[in-house]
Parts: sequence; structure tokens; C-alpha cells
Amino acid sequence: MEQMIVILVFAFCAAVCVKLVAEAHVITTRNNDKKNAIIAAESGAECFKAYAGDMVKTAAALGGNYSGSADILHVYYDGEWRVCREEDSVYIMSVTGSVSADYKVLLTGYIIVAKNTGEELLSLPVSITRN
Repeated sequence: MEQMIVILVFAFCAAVCVKLVAEAHVITTRNNDKKNAIIAAESGAECFKAYAGDMVKTAAALGGNYSGSADILHVYYDGEWRVCREEDSVYIMSVTGSVSADYKVLLTGYIIVAKNTGEELLSLPVSITRN
């Protein structure tokens, strides 16, 4: 009987340890996604600013797709955060831009990085002043 109790205690401890390891893996994955989303959004914001809101040049620099019709630039990433085709993507970065009514001086943009499932990882507003 004593050995059965010891085995049950060890089984319970093993179950708790397995659960903790699984939770740690989920937290690590989520944090890595956030870190990579921040890096992607910063790159998008810097390119958007460097090219003064020119979506065609920004798309070329980021390796993204810009149709021109909706003023939205999409950059697709695979599971390792490498730029890829839309059908192979796990993550997507969307960059939008609009010019203010006051003689095209202020340009605002918005960057959203999300999973293909729709779960938003990061959103970042961007503003620049054209000369």
C-alpha cells in the first residue's frame, strides 16, 4: 500500500511538471511572435517613412504586395518570419497610408501585424510630415 501511495505522488508530480512545460512552451511561442511582430512593424514603419509614404517603393523594400486600388500593402511571412507568398503565410503585415486634407503635408499610416487566423499581434500608427 505504501508503494502505491508513493507511485501516485510521483505520477501527480510528473503530471504537474508536464503541464508546466507545456504552458512555458505556449508562453515562449507567444513572446517570440510578439518580438518578431515588433521587428516587422518597425521595418515597415521605417520603410514607410524613408519613402515618404510611397507604397510602391515601400512594398519593393519590404518584399510585399501592393495592388494600388485599396492603398493597403500586405507583406506575408511564413512560420519562421521569412517573407513568402500569400498561400504559404502564417503571419501578415498590413500597411495603410492616407494623406491629410491640408495640402498633402501630413501623411499617416497604420501597421497591423497579425496571424492568418485573425489574431492581432501588434498595431502601430505612423505619421510623417512631407516637405
